[in-house]
Amino acid sequence: MSQRKSVSIKELENERFISMHRGYWSREMIEEYCRNEGFVPNFAIEVGEPDAMVPLVKQGLGVTLVPELGWLRWRDQLPHRIRISDPGCVSHWGLVWSSKHYMPPEVRLFRQFVIAYFNKLP
Repeated sequence: MSQRKSVSIKELENERFISMHRGYWSREMIEEYCRNEGFVPNFAIEVGEPDAMVPLVKQGLGVTLVPELGWLRWRDQLPHRIRISDPGCVSHWGLVWSSKHYMPPEVRLFRQFVIAYFNKLP
């Protein structure tokens, strides 16, 4: 599988998954994607910290799904990146604030930083 450019979620049905513990959004995302393809993922290893998944994947103990930002963070450490070909496997994030409330200068600066950071991403 490591030589492939993309796989479908269904092709991961017999894989061992490395994931966050139940209750984390990334775990729920994996469960939902697999459920939509008609199977329950085999969570072989559960961790409480995202960085703990990286060495486990590197050791070949299982696979995990990470969003694009996760890949950008760990791209030098993870052995392979294979895109998920299913069109429904996307997540959208947004930054919201109220224009009716006072925004301290530090918060405005952080908002500007976040907007600039995400505008630079591919």
